[in-house]
Amino acid sequence: MRMIRILTLALAAIGLSGASIPAAAAQVQTQTQTHAQSTVQPAAACTGTAALTQLGFVPSSVAPGQNSNLKGTLANCTSQPVAITLLITWQLLGTAQNCFVNDPTYMQETLPASGTLSLGGQYMVAGTCTASGVQATVKITDAGNNVLAQGTAVLAIEQPMPVLACHVTYTVQSQWQGGFGAAISIGNTGEVGFGNWTLTFTFGGDQKLTTVWGATGTQNGAIATLKNVSYDASIAPGQTISGIGFNGTFTNSNAAPTGFNLNGTLCS
Repeated sequence: MRMIRILTLALAAIGLSGASIPAAAAQVQTQTQTHAQSTVQPAAACTGTAALTQLGFVPSSVAPGQNSNLKGTLANCTSQPVAITLLITWQLLGTAQNCFVNDPTYMQETLPASGTLSLGGQYMVAGTCTASGVQATVKITDAGNNVLAQGTAVLAIEQPMPVLACHVTYTVQSQWQGGFGAAISIGNTGEVGFGNWTLTFTFGGDQKLTTVWGATGTQNGAIATLKNVSYDASIAPGQTISGIGFNGTFTNSNAAPTGFNLNGTLCS
């Protein structure tokens, strides 16, 4: 008769940033079985006394606030039962703020003769965690503390891309027969700064740039391009720069321009 033993452990979690956030939920289970388990990668050869033939996270990448399962297979490469100590350690990768990492977890088990032990559990990524990933390291030792097998698995954390957003105000300040003067202000309404900016827009009439200030200007057909000068080269999040403008000419129409685009980002 086949014996099945299941061990469930609650892993303690600590907040690296010192923030008071509920502990991350993580569980590790081991289950004795007599056949190979299909998990996250093709099984490696069983050599020596014992081997960690499979190890990985499923799915291999998640966004903050999501979960992933750690899965692995430990194999006894001999025809005799082997007493082992299983150590699992966790490490955050990248710049980690508002994240959790589990305390090291020890388990003493007996690998059945010519059998396997499956390792499975769940790792929960905090919703505001900034780390690029979590690495789990599994080490198997015998009663003499000799390392029988060791392996690592990395769970990638998919951080959201920072928001790029901008707002452009275009104002005709004066107009005369066949000519006009306009002012432009550029606001950074996103999460990251704009540096060495290029602003493009499309004239709504038959306007032509003549004199530009606060930027350098060129025109190709109806499309005008303004580029920063040295003193207004960067626009920080929440900042609005002004002092940009130009004089222009027109024959039939001085309709307002459209399609303001800053460094490839369409502005409101």
